[in-house]
Amino acid sequence: MSNTKIPELLYKFLPLRSEGDITSYKGVLQSCIKGNLKFSSIHDLNDASEEFVRTDFPEISSSLCSILKKGTLDKEQSENLRKHVLLWKKFHPRTELTQELVDELLGNLPRLLPGMKMDLCSQNGGLSSLLKETGLSIPDAYKVSKLPNLNKLGKSELFSIVSDLAQISVDDIFKKSGILSLSANLYSFPMWTHYANNARGFAVEFKNLDKCFKGDDTGVLDKLRKVDYNKDRPVLTLDPSDLSEVFFNKLIDWEYEQEYRVVRTFADCEPKSTENGQIYVHQIPSEYIKRIIVGWNVAKDDFEQIKKIVEKECPKISVVQACVEHGLIKTNEEKRVR
Repeated sequence: MSNTKIPELLYKFLPLRSEGDITSYKGVLQSCIKGNLKFSSIHDLNDASEEFVRTDFPEISSSLCSILKKGTLDKEQSENLRKHVLLWKKFHPRTELTQELVDELLGNLPRLLPGMKMDLCSQNGGLSSLLKETGLSIPDAYKVSKLPNLNKLGKSELFSIVSDLAQISVDDIFKKSGILSLSANLYSFPMWTHYANNARGFAVEFKNLDKCFKGDDTGVLDKLRKVDYNKDRPVLTLDPSDLSEVFFNKLIDWEYEQEYRVVRTFADCEPKSTENGQIYVHQIPSEYIKRIIVGWNVAKDDFEQIKKIVEKECPKISVVQACVEHGLIKTNEEKRVR
């Protein structure tokens, strides 16, 4: 996924708030052409399944067994581990995992493996040293005092705690991160219908947006990446991971969107107050905005007003109107879309 070539042109579809009322989205339009990009909470996106992580007993056991048999982390695992730690610290700069909690939990994890009787926590340099900073990143709110006596729990109860901690960790990250969603497909009827108020809104066309989001050391944040589509949500295991499978994975039902995303912490965005509450934005140079494509159901008078707004604020951005001809979407610049 990380090696996927980013399209030169990407699109953000935006609706009219009130049908036929040009003033209702004048502010949104002005904000867009100035380069303000809105980052939304994952809880506000259209796929409710993204809020949940999947854990599976055999997958957890298999990943644990693989790490224990090696007794060390290979180069890829070590790099993913480093990125995961950086990601956690990005969201929790003042938080450190307590060694007591890590040792207590990890010391009991070998009991998830069938036939594993030796004390693996003390061999091969210690299980804690191999795993303490992997996917089991535990928020401060989950204190040792809140855990039951792990030594007295059965495998199913222990696995339940591991699953709960995985969900807690991801939930905590989701609360502090925003997502910018874009599409590579301007000529999609569902996109215009679902996100641009049945073509009564507009689409912002970005060019070479990947130059604005080159990524950081986490391998996940501030990087424009393609979304993968699968039949099921990804399963989290104990393998070191940069959590890209959490942020850049959607069910195959949404494949028509051809989505590309940027994930950014809300702390790195600028908060703005609106009549609908607080939003988080990040500003890019307007030179990365090529066109405003207005939907075919926008009235001619409104289209002309949109052109005036754009010409006044940023004359280098062209404004065109989409139309439907012979069942295909095209713009008034094009002879035909194939």
